[in-house]
Amino acid sequence: MSALAYFMNLCSQMESKEPFFHKSTLMSAPSMEYKGRAFAMVYEDSIVLKIDGHILPETKTLGWQYFKPYGQPIYLQKWVAIPYYYHTDWFDLVQQALHDIKSSLGEA
Repeated sequence: MSALAYFMNLCSQMESKEPFFHKSTLMSAPSMEYKGRAFAMVYEDSIVLKIDGHILPETKTLGWQYFKPYGQPIYLQKWVAIPYYYHTDWFDLVQQALHDIKSSLGEA
């Protein structure tokens, strides 16, 4: 299964659980939104998530890295790219990113 197919599968799972969840696009890539706020997208062979900084890894030993679209300097703060190699963790990470969005809206 490709990263995109796995991401779309996650979208389907989220649609059935979250009433305010929507599939969308961000930077021409498939993305997930909650109440109009993007929190996840697929980019090349990685999922890119907006995650609160306190859980970001300090090293790149896991293969995680801050998201730098098209090799440009970082402009999406708190966005982390996680390779498909770690796809078994994607669902939990999407849940964490959704929780962070809900917290920022005062819902959690």
